[in-house]
Amino acid sequence: MIKNIFMQFDGISSRKIVHTKNNSHNLHQTPLIKKSKFKKSFKSFIYFGFFLIIFGLLIIFVTQMPILKLMGVFANGKHLILFQNSAELRPTGGFIGSFATVETKNYQIKNIYIDSNIYKRDNTFAKNNDIFPQDKVLASFVPDGKLTMRDSNWTADFSISASEIAWFYEHEGGSKVNNVVGITSNFFKQLLDIIGPINMVKYNVVVNKNNFNEVVQNKIENEYFKNEGSDAVDEPKSILSEMFPVVMVRVKNPKYWLRIYQLLFASFKNKDIILYSFNSHKEEMILKNNWGAAIAKNVNDYLYINNANLGGNKSSLYVNEDIHYNIKNVSGQLLAELNIAKTHTEQAYGFRNKDYTRIYVPRGSELIDIKIDDSSIKNDTEVSEEFDKTVFKFTNIIEPGKTKNINIVYKLPLNIKLNDYSLLVQKQPGSNSQKISITIENEVKFSGPLEEDLSI
Repeated sequence: MIKNIFMQFDGISSRKIVHTKNNSHNLHQTPLIKKSKFKKSFKSFIYFGFFLIIFGLLIIFVTQMPILKLMGVFANGKHLILFQNSAELRPTGGFIGSFATVETKNYQIKNIYIDSNIYKRDNTFAKNNDIFPQDKVLASFVPDGKLTMRDSNWTADFSISASEIAWFYEHEGGSKVNNVVGITSNFFKQLLDIIGPINMVKYNVVVNKNNFNEVVQNKIENEYFKNEGSDAVDEPKSILSEMFPVVMVRVKNPKYWLRIYQLLFASFKNKDIILYSFNSHKEEMILKNNWGAAIAKNVNDYLYINNANLGGNKSSLYVNEDIHYNIKNVSGQLLAELNIAKTHTEQAYGFRNKDYTRIYVPRGSELIDIKIDDSSIKNDTEVSEEFDKTVFKFTNIIEPGKTKNINIVYKLPLNIKLNDYSLLVQKQPGSNSQKISITIENEVKFSGPLEEDLSI
């Protein structure tokens, strides 16, 4: 089955996954139980019936597997694939520097186009259009206060960001798309771990999982942006587009298919791959399987820490977060205390990390105080409501080699009680350096890496 999945996406085979014709033919040629033996052995009848039951259950299981549902999303249409660099973390996974469009028909890839210079599109669009973001932080951050495609993944809920990204893609010279896919650089690093290093002779470098971010960053920032006039003749991430044919050849090798299959679904769980479909039925299926990086609805207690790197320089790669979430019952009122220790581990380049942080908590939560290293920033913290949640918004800066301690204390809504308490912690796409401990009334409920959404 895995073989045919890869063949379909490669455009080689249009056959169905289960070859019932061939299997049926083989069964007729070699009967499992001869008629004479069947009459003589009641055990044979039982075994044969047991085999049919197991075979039937297997068919049901296979036809309900998520891979088949997932393939249905991409069976036909035009799909916008975003390469999000998680080393420069943004709300939906990372900075959008490159993207691709893939056209499929009957499960086969008909056309692939990789655009490695998003700046060309954005700059041309910005010269002729004035799209000003409503968010004041984003407005102060984008060049000339104008919003373009590369900064349009600002909303923490991917279903909203994906719609805006697709709008900019269409109006910056593209066309309408059926689906939007966000893939972080974390995924590509893990893929290289499976298929092996790639020797890029043109660039005199061997790209592997350990140096992927460093190599790409160096080729873009040091050799592209620092050369005047490069935007007219070169592509800032051409190394990615030139790696693509090599990657495609290697993933066709059957020896990698099982590990790639496992990587794909691990990436859906940890949100290194996220999806959005403009088809309402497909989007409903995506959200049901938690593939859409949407902000959860209808939950009890809730926590979602979402960071946007405003300083660039790919500093997110070096920032670790140690999170402690503590719930106490104070006279019938649940009090939440959130501690985030952010450590900037990089010192060689001297790039500081500047994050715009949004903390999503249950709607109606009341902020008591928020401190960074014992200094209150409550007056500088914006409190608003989004997606039926209360949000605490603030900026924090960490110098290389330093640690910042953020402490937030707030009251949970009165309708959240200990006797029916539950908690959902959502993981941000692209983040891979968070550890969290959860304590409720002095009892530790969880302690470990936040690798996927966590329910208590």
